[in-house]
Amino acid sequence: MQARPANKLKLNDTPYFLRGWCIAEVQWTGTRKKVDGFAPMSPSDFRARVERGEQGLADGLFLKFTHRSDAELVMQLQEKVWVEHAVKRTELGAMRLPQSELLVLADALQHFVNLRRLVLQQCQSFAKDGAAALAHGMTFLRYIEDFGVQETEIDDDCVAALAQAFRACSSLTRIWLTRSRIGDAGAAALGAAFVDCKNLVDFDLSGNNIGDVGTAALDAARQQTRKNLQRRIREAG
Repeated sequence: MQARPANKLKLNDTPYFLRGWCIAEVQWTGTRKKVDGFAPMSPSDFRARVERGEQGLADGLFLKFTHRSDAELVMQLQEKVWVEHAVKRTELGAMRLPQSELLVLADALQHFVNLRRLVLQQCQSFAKDGAAALAHGMTFLRYIEDFGVQETEIDDDCVAALAQAFRACSSLTRIWLTRSRIGDAGAAALGAAFVDCKNLVDFDLSGNNIGDVGTAALDAARQQTRKNLQRRIREAG
């Protein structure tokens, strides 16, 4: 690195989230167990977005560098850090994800092969395609034990998509989908899935819009599984 006198230095007025190395640092923090506002991005997705940004496409990730383009080096290092840390991650909590970042997370889950706990909190309302993508990503989580979504709006169609994923996640012991918009139809879909979740011991659906019909469907599923399956459907008191 060449030394420069102070009077030759120039202020970097590039916005933080356009600076190439700053974007790389954000991506590296995405392999930690908690993220807020953005999702960890798989190396293939990251490279594709950078390349689209170089082409000036609206959905691309445009990286700016002060003196030269280090884009290829940034992409290589992002992949190196990802490969090293993603497989070690056993817990991941994501807060305040917009819909676009939920799709990024869904694509990335296939790399978190040893994940045992996944929690989403205060995220943007799930769209049906977002729920379907998340459900697909969850099918790669062979060891997932604890899955939760809290204070995030999920309707019955989205819950039906997630219910299919629960069937494929045979290690699940706890599911909590709280403070949302799940109704009787969603509860019925979950109940049918819970019958196939042989290791499930606890589910919490409190703070939703589940009425007597949905409650009956869940209790019927509970009776078909095991008597010690703990459930919470309505808020206490």
